[in-house]
Amino acid sequence: MKLICAVLGLGALSAASWAQIEYSLAPDPSAGSIRVSASAVATSEITDFRIPAWCPGFYFLLDYPAKLFDAKATSGDGATLPIERPNRHTWRVRTRPGSKVTFSYRVLGDDAGLGFFGVSVKSHTAFVNGPAAFVYIEGRKEESALLRVQLPDEWDVATGMDEAGVDKFAAASYDEFIDHPMQLGRFEKRKFVVGKYKFEVAIASEDQTYRTSPDAIADELMQLSRPAIAMFGEAPFKRYVYLIHLARGGFQGGLEHRASTLMALPNVPNLKFETLAAHEYFHTWNVKQIRPKVLGPFDYTQAVRTNNLWFAEGVTDYYAQLHVYQAGAQGPTWLLSQLSNEIQTLQRSKTRLTKTLEQAGWETWENGGFGIGDLSYYNKGLVVGLILDAAVRGATEGKHSLDDVLRTLMKRHALPQPGYGEDDLRTTINEIAGRDLSALYDRCVRSTQELPYEELRKIGLRLAIPGRIQAHLPFELLGDVVRSADAGSGFQPGDKVLAVNQRPFAPGAFSGLTMGDKVQVDVQRSSENLRVEVAVGSSTPSAYRLANDPFASAEQVRRRDEWLRIPSDLPAASRPGGGDRSAPGESLLRRLNNGVGFGVR
Repeated sequence: MKLICAVLGLGALSAASWAQIEYSLAPDPSAGSIRVSASAVATSEITDFRIPAWCPGFYFLLDYPAKLFDAKATSGDGATLPIERPNRHTWRVRTRPGSKVTFSYRVLGDDAGLGFFGVSVKSHTAFVNGPAAFVYIEGRKEESALLRVQLPDEWDVATGMDEAGVDKFAAASYDEFIDHPMQLGRFEKRKFVVGKYKFEVAIASEDQTYRTSPDAIADELMQLSRPAIAMFGEAPFKRYVYLIHLARGGFQGGLEHRASTLMALPNVPNLKFETLAAHEYFHTWNVKQIRPKVLGPFDYTQAVRTNNLWFAEGVTDYYAQLHVYQAGAQGPTWLLSQLSNEIQTLQRSKTRLTKTLEQAGWETWENGGFGIGDLSYYNKGLVVGLILDAAVRGATEGKHSLDDVLRTLMKRHALPQPGYGEDDLRTTINEIAGRDLSALYDRCVRSTQELPYEELRKIGLRLAIPGRIQAHLPFELLGDVVRSADAGSGFQPGDKVLAVNQRPFAPGAFSGLTMGDKVQVDVQRSSENLRVEVAVGSSTPSAYRLANDPFASAEQVRRRDEWLRIPSDLPAASRPGGGDRSAPGESLLRRLNNGVGFGVR
C-alpha cells in the first residue's frame, strides 16, 4: 500500500501544528467503495457532520446521502459515540469541547461510467468528486484540513490541489478542498507548460485502451490552454489538471473545478472535444473567480439561485468558440457555422417566447439544471454574449469589447473578493461601453422579445433569417478574391477584384448598396482584366446563417477583422517529448480560410 499525504491549508508550518480538520481516504476496489474519515477537536457540545446537497457547477439537487453508509463516530480514546440524524444530510454527535471526535463512513463507488458527479471505484481506477465524498463540520467550512490517501500498490493520483511539498497539497477551506476532484489508480499522464503555468493531463480508460493517442490529446489541450491566459494576462492557478474519462455510458460532458476539469468522453479515435475543453477551462476565470455572490462561499444545504447563470455558462460557451478558433484548432468558417447553429437552436425554442434568460437560470433547479423546457441558458447566453460583444465594440468604435468587461469583473470580484451582485453585469457593461446599453441588456436578458440581431452588423456580420428577403450579391469574396459565384453572374472563383465603380477595391466597397442597385466590378482573371456589371439582387434564406455582411462599411469590416484577429501575445507552450509553440497556432483549416475580411460562409 502507498500513502499519500495532502495538506489542505496555507503556510509552511507542519501539518499537525495548524491543520484543523483531518480527513482520510482509502479506495477499496474489492468492495467497490471508499473508506473516509473526518476528525477534529470539538469546539461545542454538538458537532454536526454534513454532506452537501449539490455539487458546484451543476445546478441540481443530488442525493449524496443515499451513497453514504456504515457511519460511526468515536472519541479520542476510541469509544463509540451515539449518532443522531436531524435530517438526511446531517450526522450529529454529542461532544465535549476540546476533545477529539472522528466520524468515519463508506461511500458507494457506483457512479456511472468512470465517475462524474459522485464516486466511482473500479478494479484499476477510482474517481472521487469532493462533494460526494467528504463531509464538513457545520460552522467550520473556513478551517484548513489534512487529507491522507491510502492507495493500492501501483496506483497513482492526479488532482488540481496546489502542491506544498512532497506529496502535499495546499488549500484554504472546505470550499477549496472539495473543488479538487481526485483521479486514483492506473491511468495515462502527460504534462506541458503554457507560459509560466504547469499543466497535467490524466486520462483514465474503462478498458485500459486508448483509441486516441494520449500524446495527441495533450498536444491539443496545450494549444487550447493559451488564448484565455493571453486574454486575462495571467491565470488564477499555478498548476492545472485536465482529467479525462474514456468510457461507455454514464454522463458525457464536462464539469469545471477550481484548478481542474473533468471531461467524460467516449473512447473513440476522434474525440472532437475542443469546445468542451475550452468551455470548462474558461470557467477557471468565469465562475470560479468571476461569479455571482451566491456561488462562493457556498451554501451546500439548499438550491442557491441567481439570475446570472446565463453569463456564467452561456458567455463561457461564447468564449469557448472564440478560443477554439484563436488556438488554431478551427478556422473562421467553422466559427461562423457554430454561431449560426446556436442561433438556429435558439430560434427553434418555444420557451424563449414565454421565459426570459434570467428566468431560465433562476428556475433551472426544478428543470434539470440546464434551463427551462427547450430554453437553455447556455445556448441563449452564448448568443447574447455575441450580441453584447458586438454592441460594446460598436459603442466604443472598436476600442473595447466584452473581453474588457470580463477583465474588469476579474479585477473586482476574483477570490477572495465577494462575487458580483445581481445587477453588476449590467452596470459593468455600461461602464465599459461608455454609454447606457441598459435597454439592450434588458431586452436580451430580461424580456421575451426577439433578440436584436441587427447589432451584429456593428462587427460586419449579417444574419440571414428564414423567409426574410435580403439583398444579395452574386458572389462571395475571400479578401479580394472571388470564392464562389452564382451561375451566370459573369464571375468565376479565383477572380481578383481590382475596382468597384472605377475606384480601387477596398473594404466597404459595396457599402450602402440596396436591392436593384447596379455596380461595375473590374476583375483580373488569369492575365486578362474584365469589367462585369452587377445588379444587387435578392434572396430568401431557408435557414438561419451568420456570415460576413457583403454590404458592411469600412469601419464595420475593421471591427470584424478585430473580432477575428488572433492574439499576438499567445503565451509560448511546450510539452516534454512533444512540440512547442511560441507563435499563434495555425491549423490546416486556418490556412485554408485565411484572409477573412469578406464573404466567409
